[in-house]
Amino acid sequence: MASAYTDIQHGLLDITGLVEKDVEQANVNSGIGCVYCPHTTAAITVYSGVDPLGPLDINDTLKILVPTRTDFHHQCAPHRMLQVTSNPV
Repeated sequence: MASAYTDIQHGLLDITGLVEKDVEQANVNSGIGCVYCPHTTAAITVYSGVDPLGPLDINDTLKILVPTRTDFHHQCAPHRMLQVTSNPV
């Protein structure tokens, strides 16, 4: 089971290689896989990879939708902005 850690506040982390490695190590030939994220400050999304600059557009849009600010109603510092950012994804 793969785990991914990052210290970035805005951004996408490509976990494709981690998932492929886990499937290979499990010696799975067919079936269904599950990629799960139990955190409130992160989310899983699917990006086709057609244009390598696409993730930059996703990041820029999230920054517009959820600007860095400190006046959120919930006050669970330092994750206020991160909890809101993960929800549109």
